[in-house]
Amino acid sequence: MRAARALTSSLLALSLCVAAEAALAQDLDEEPGTELIARPQSRSYFSLAFAGGMLVPEGDISDYYDPGLTAQLSLGFTTGIGLGVQATVAYSPLRGRPDAAASRESHLGCAILAPRYVLGDGTVRLWVAAGGGAVAMRERIEGDGLTPETKTEVEPVGAAAAGLELYAFKSGGIGVSGRYAHGFGQLAVRLYSVTGGLVLTFR
Repeated sequence: MRAARALTSSLLALSLCVAAEAALAQDLDEEPGTELIARPQSRSYFSLAFAGGMLVPEGDISDYYDPGLTAQLSLGFTTGIGLGVQATVAYSPLRGRPDAAASRESHLGCAILAPRYVLGDGTVRLWVAAGGGAVAMRERIEGDGLTPETKTEVEPVGAAAAGLELYAFKSGGIGVSGRYAHGFGQLAVRLYSVTGGLVLTFR
């Protein structure tokens, strides 16, 4: 239910941003004399972002794993009206809780493809995205009296994200983002992450 609410909220925010921009453009077109004013047109562009930060697992896996670090790579395409798409891959090495009965170590990877809306084309840009993908978790369990076991599980996920980008120069700057992913499978993972890093754009 939390995942559904998160995805619904993101899609609603996306719709409101698009509607607001469309209404503003219509108002400007209807004002007398504005048809003679040449307004700068935004151009489509690709973006590449490298980020790192913190991953917080929730749900059943939080009983066995502490929060850990995450690395993230995102490739996006944005049209002149702000609509676009973003593909993101992330990796997180998770360490088991020290008080757990068994020793656990996990490598968690996630890949997400999501429609995205970017508000702004200048120094400050805000964006929201919602989509889906898959999460893979390779886990090794060992301990006293236990036979060491290594297993890999994959399940589909739904995800929502939002971010802020500050451009120090025309083709690059820094960005921060927050993401939530909810798994629909045996793992039923719930993952929260906050990251920051470098953003580059190519027109």
